[in-house]
Amino acid sequence: MSSARRLNFSGKNLQRRSFKGQTLTGADFRYADIRGTDFTDAVLIDTNLSHAKAGLPVRHRLLWIATVLTLSILLGFAAVFGLVFSGYLLFPYPLTPGNSVNMLASGIVVIPFATFVLVTFRQGLQTALSALFLTGILLGAVLGSLTGTISGVASGMVTVTVTVMLATAATIATTIMITLSMITAGRLAALSSIGGTIAGAIAGATAGVNVGTTVVKAITGTVTVPLSRTGAVTGAQLAAVTGTTIGIAIAVCMTYRVLTGDTRFAWIKTLAARFAVLGGTSFRNADLTDATFAHANLKSTNLSNSTLTRTSFHNTKHLEQARVDQTILSDSDVQALVVSRQGVRQSYAGRNLRGANLSEADLSGADLTEVDLNEATLEGSRLEGANLTKTQVVGTNFQNACLTGACIEAWNIDSTTRLQGVVCDHIYLRKFQQERRPSSGSFDPGDFTELFQEVINTIDLIFHHGINHKAFSYSLQQLQIENEGMNLSIRSLEKKSNGVVIARVDIPEESNKTRLHANFLGHYELALEAIEEKYQVQIDAKDELIHVYRQQLADWKEVVELLKSKLHSDNHYPPRGSQQKQDKLVVLQVGEGNFAAGFSVKLNIGERSMQFTKGRLAAAPELPELYNQWQFAYRKCLKANARLDVPDSQVTNISRYEFLQDCNKAAAQLKEYLNNWLNSEAFRPTKERMLEQLAPSDSIRMVLQTNDYQLRRLPFQLWDFCDRYPRAEIALSAPDYEQVPSMRLPSIKVEILAILGDSTGIDLQ
Repeated sequence: MSSARRLNFSGKNLQRRSFKGQTLTGADFRYADIRGTDFTDAVLIDTNLSHAKAGLPVRHRLLWIATVLTLSILLGFAAVFGLVFSGYLLFPYPLTPGNSVNMLASGIVVIPFATFVLVTFRQGLQTALSALFLTGILLGAVLGSLTGTISGVASGMVTVTVTVMLATAATIATTIMITLSMITAGRLAALSSIGGTIAGAIAGATAGVNVGTTVVKAITGTVTVPLSRTGAVTGAQLAAVTGTTIGIAIAVCMTYRVLTGDTRFAWIKTLAARFAVLGGTSFRNADLTDATFAHANLKSTNLSNSTLTRTSFHNTKHLEQARVDQTILSDSDVQALVVSRQGVRQSYAGRNLRGANLSEADLSGADLTEVDLNEATLEGSRLEGANLTKTQVVGTNFQNACLTGACIEAWNIDSTTRLQGVVCDHIYLRKFQQERRPSSGSFDPGDFTELFQEVINTIDLIFHHGINHKAFSYSLQQLQIENEGMNLSIRSLEKKSNGVVIARVDIPEESNKTRLHANFLGHYELALEAIEEKYQVQIDAKDELIHVYRQQLADWKEVVELLKSKLHSDNHYPPRGSQQKQDKLVVLQVGEGNFAAGFSVKLNIGERSMQFTKGRLAAAPELPELYNQWQFAYRKCLKANARLDVPDSQVTNISRYEFLQDCNKAAAQLKEYLNNWLNSEAFRPTKERMLEQLAPSDSIRMVLQTNDYQLRRLPFQLWDFCDRYPRAEIALSAPDYEQVPSMRLPSIKVEILAILGDSTGIDLQ
């Protein structure tokens, strides 16, 4: 970019130069004359085109004036000649001249035009054409009735209908011609076009009378008008001037509507603009991201299909006379807004303002409901009381903007939305000034940014029929596995009055909210189906499930060995009084952290409240995945055994033994990794301090306090610490709890009546 910024064309005459396809990033074109310059497909990112003069070169403007004048003369001649000639040809009936006839003839000229003007400006051009057609038929019938014949009535209807339709077509063509003149060469060309049309109309009237009477005489052998040919020509010329003047007046009014952006005549502007930009400055398909056209003259400029992300058009001139199709500027209201940056209490609901440059704009009280403002810049803009309901503001720059009193219900923001320095005393989360934030008082400087920066890094999960915590936990774990251990944590759970539960989950910055939200809901639905299926199996086949649970007991060898060690320890219990003295309470409080970075740990032993605050559990990124693998293998094994028993000789596609092997293998891997983690160097100082205070004969109650739901699910009873301290018991707790006084149970001798299970491979002696 640094090399591009050295390109300085400020104040230079660049008429008809070609920069087609060139990279001109950061170039300076201030006050340059770029009329007729070709920037097609060029890269003009961050270029300065302020006060530049674009459009048609002088030679092209003179050529357009001559062309428009010639076309106007031909249009006037062809239109009036066609009207007069068709009138003589289609209505070969003599009418006695008189005041009544003259008034009727004048009415036939004026009434259709009046109808056309009235309906056009109220209902649009399409409706006006239909009304004009019906008016022509009616007036033609009236005119034909003066002949006293049925054929005269039919001829009158056809003649007047054709005449008014030709007159309307001529009026529309005149509108296009005047619009084209205004866009290309200004008012002088427009006046030339009007004068040429009138001159052509007079000539067309003369030629129409002469040719028309000659043709009719040749066909019928008589002249149908009682006037002399000179009188007919004079009358036709007068009618032509009158009708043409009225038509031009209508065309001028329509041209004004076209140039001011009336959507009912947008097609006329589009058609005229396509011709007007021929030979003018072209930015077609150019990348104008972050460029500025402030105070530039853009008459007869082609901006079609260009990239206008954050492009500044503040106070540009004649932008309405540029070709802007396939850009946001094709909307006249949007075009007016980006030029003036004044939209106080205006409605832009549903409009496309994507990438618009509205820096320092005044949009106080504006309705921006469902507006696409993605990648736009509203830096320093005023949005007090604006309605931003469902507005798209991904990548939008609100730096230093004022949002006091704005409504931001369901607006769509993400981590790319820039909210630094936003000025905001209060905000509304619902329309009609409902759910004010803060509920009372005002935000302190920076509070709004901090509040919504947190919202940006969360996703909201909505549950309409309550929440199943098992399915929720499973879905969250699956998301973490799919996203390589992404740190996901629950920020809040909120229950609404209608029973809806909203769970807000923290996610890392730059995460794809849409994808995470969709994947979570997919996992949640599958988990719910699996849970429902499991419960149904339990209800319908409880006898089979009892058999399954018996088969899924732990390895009996380990059970027997554990019982032996327990019994051996029981035989050497100290007296009751001394046992009470040796009871030890060990509290491991796991603080902030995660499996990817590790956890902080605090150690408390007994009533001495000794704390070892420098302890830490090392990172264990694979531990949640190993737990999920074991859980998945166990559920597969359980599901396989939930089926009805089949004979061993029967061939099936289910191998219970393989499922059991996979489950045992996953359990062994989980146990090994867990012990390596709890015996790691990072945790060793804490563990050694704990072992210094404990003896193998102590009755130890170890409480693991943590808010991390994944830690709570891990099988800490598999820690080899429990092998060295057989009288240790491990419990789980939240960091905040209320201790309940323990209840003493009477001393009862426990006797084992029987042990049920499979004795294969076990020496019961």
